[in-house]
Amino acid sequence: MEVGERDTTWPAFAFVTTTGGGAGWVPARHIALDAGPGTGSGVMLEAYDTTELATVADEVLTVVATDDLSGWSWVRNAAGLEGWVPDNTIEPLPA
Repeated sequence: MEVGERDTTWPAFAFVTTTGGGAGWVPARHIALDAGPGTGSGVMLEAYDTTELATVADEVLTVVATDDLSGWSWVRNAAGLEGWVPDNTIEPLPA
């Protein structure tokens, strides 16, 4: 895969493009670069789904998994759709 630049808002992420044409943001810690730091080619160290979930204000989501190192959580909405959302856009429901 080709590894592009780091995201300026989310520096833990790098943009990658696979040989099959897929593309998306991946935590850089999941990538082994073929040659030194920066951009170039690399391989994934583990499977990663780049799906981001579009949400609206006051939508109730179920947190499936959190990634504290990246600041994003994998969530599911009421329709059963899943994807990543930034942690700073969600908050727990009152008890």
